[in-house]
Amino acid sequence: MSYISKHQILCSQVRRMGNIVDGGWDICNDVQFRPKPPCLVYSFGISFDFSFDEAMEKVYGCEVYSFDPSMGTGNCEYSKRIHFYEVGLEDKEGYITGKEKGETWEVKRLKTIMKEFGHENRRIDVLKIDIEGHEKGSFVDILSSGALKNVAQLCVEFHSFYDLNVARKLYEIGFRTFWTHQNQAAPLYLDNETFTHGFEVSFVNVNLP
Repeated sequence: MSYISKHQILCSQVRRMGNIVDGGWDICNDVQFRPKPPCLVYSFGISFDFSFDEAMEKVYGCEVYSFDPSMGTGNCEYSKRIHFYEVGLEDKEGYITGKEKGETWEVKRLKTIMKEFGHENRRIDVLKIDIEGHEKGSFVDILSSGALKNVAQLCVEFHSFYDLNVARKLYEIGFRTFWTHQNQAAPLYLDNETFTHGFEVSFVNVNLP
């Protein structure tokens, strides 16, 4: 876990977007990484908390595409620039079993979603992924498909040790950790050290101009 917790690049202006506690995320506001209009944000995992999405719209004027299959609200225009879709992120297209008995969630690959919205070749200023463990399968597909090539900043909550390999592969394609935060909601104990089940990590892509 020390690999994930170490900062790999200095961001002199780390800015919290959204709630101070769970639901908010830290992005790099340095000039070379700062979102600039017409900026584009993908936000996976909402759980009725749009504070991050609202902040990206208000502060930077970004167009935000928000995704969550679990809320039961249907697709909607949440605001002028925030578009909500009841779809989850996975390594396949189709439906999976939800949390409740008899509940099903529609899921899609990131590459597919980008293609459907015509964003395959668009710069995505921030990609946020907080999908409660479903990132395990999703990231294998995301990395192999090349879907991150135009992503400038990545904010993700990792949930277990399998994500160490993902973090290393992200490094290989240009992503550098500038901020990490242990989610104190679920402690994880290992070798007399206290870690957590959720580890929020923010990256910048040094390969993207």
